[in-house]
Amino acid sequence: MKPYGTYIFDIDGTLIRGNEALLGAVETLKHLRETNTQILLVTNNPAETKGEISKRLNQIGFEIRKQEIITPIDALKIYFQNHQPTILAITNNSIKEEMRNLGWQVVSEYTNSLPISYVLMGMSQEITYKDFVEGVRALDNGASLLGMNPDLFCPTQEGRVPDTGALLSCLELSTGQKATIVGKPTKWMRRAILSAIHHPVSQSVFIGDSPYTDLAMGVELGMDTVLLHTGITKYKNVELIHQPTRLLNDLQELYEAING
Repeated sequence: MKPYGTYIFDIDGTLIRGNEALLGAVETLKHLRETNTQILLVTNNPAETKGEISKRLNQIGFEIRKQEIITPIDALKIYFQNHQPTILAITNNSIKEEMRNLGWQVVSEYTNSLPISYVLMGMSQEITYKDFVEGVRALDNGASLLGMNPDLFCPTQEGRVPDTGALLSCLELSTGQKATIVGKPTKWMRRAILSAIHHPVSQSVFIGDSPYTDLAMGVELGMDTVLLHTGITKYKNVELIHQPTRLLNDLQELYEAING
């Protein structure tokens, strides 16, 4: 395998499943760190802040800094550039707080007295039926629908759970409005990644388990790609629209290829 200056990894289904590191993941990142290779983690995780993600990864055994993580919030910053949106957020409370810290007006309920610019959906175990009702009301009164990521499910230790893409369908079907997605593999996430890499795309590689988000993101960036059989393809047969540069079972095979 040719050497790269920047290695970009997806997280869930690539490095970890739930709170367990996948085979070869810790060793691969440790080796890259020791060789002064740039590491970036680009996730569609809509439920955790960078601080929460880095803390969880470090507890598992990785050594990750917050500034090495790119999330849909980074894509939202680009999407809302030069705007001061009012957002009805159907997300975890920590995500709402992170958006407020960016200076955005974030609410959890629709009222006639406050025009809502956007209804933002992100996978959350805190979501209730009332949240969907509030979202429909805001959309019926002129708000635009945003999704933090398009993923239909997320792999966990216990199996898979519905992700943002599946939850968005309820609002889309109820209102007839199609959501705009900001996470991988969109142009807003592409711009967030390009602003963070230290090497040209020709010297960078994108590694993940999803052909729909990770492989597509790498192709959009013009990078080499590595698709792993550790996440999405474990649950469904996938017809690849794009062919990855390398197709591997897991990161143990990548570690061996890097050291081979």
